[in-house]
Amino acid sequence: MRKYVFTLMTIMYSLLIVAEAPAPSNGTLWGYVYDAITNEPITRAEISVNSGNRLIKRMLSMNNGRYFSAFRPLSNYQVKVQKSGYETMTKGPLTIPKDGRARHDFYLMPKDITFTFHLSRGSNLVSLPLVVNNMSLGDIFQDMSAAFQKSESGYYNIVNKNETIRYGVSYIIIIPENNSYSVVGKPVNILKVRIPKNTWRLIPSVIGTAIPKSNPEYVISQLIGNANGTYYVANEMVEGNAYYIKTTEDSEIIIDSRTSSFWPFPRKYISNDQ
Repeated sequence: MRKYVFTLMTIMYSLLIVAEAPAPSNGTLWGYVYDAITNEPITRAEISVNSGNRLIKRMLSMNNGRYFSAFRPLSNYQVKVQKSGYETMTKGPLTIPKDGRARHDFYLMPKDITFTFHLSRGSNLVSLPLVVNNMSLGDIFQDMSAAFQKSESGYYNIVNKNETIRYGVSYIIIIPENNSYSVVGKPVNILKVRIPKNTWRLIPSVIGTAIPKSNPEYVISQLIGNANGTYYVANEMVEGNAYYIKTTEDSEIIIDSRTSSFWPFPRKYISNDQ
């Protein structure tokens, strides 16, 4: 009996010691992962946290680009973020404070791709779905006869072939014969454009294929594309093309290929050492 009581008291004393022992204090590592060109959040980017050569934790960014996790306080964490189609980014050494929060945001740069325009003889509705380094219209479309832009007032303005070409801008390019033109740059997968109601506007596309959406919803009345010199009613936007659009209300048009099953296309990414 005495042996039984002694054993019970020993167990209770051990539990009391454990209960009174302070729990280890952790800090929180958190932040957001963004596209460095569009500043839009990147979903399901892989975040790897290392200490020395040891992997501590691996996690994915959420739909809004956010990530977070608790870690032991330490001052030598290395954080690597990667996503297909983007350059890998690493930060460190990072310190996670005891009972504190350490915020670190990551802006990933898209990898270069080669994009090819396939234009038909005559007039083509064109937009560049890439960010390129200081290239003119004439650098890409070397044999073009003329180029125009549609102004907000509805007039068509002549564009000089030496003008720098920019993503997010729509052009009407006239060429003498069917031709293809390749250009290297960083892909843009989302654009937002303000559209006044009951007015035809020429809007650009993004890399991939996208179905345009409006804010407020359901105010797009018409979307018109051009193929081989023929205009047609479109229900989706294909990369490299521009489209005429009309809405029933003042709105913001969101052109986002990330929500489409068509993105990402299989592409050849160009490494920095090429």
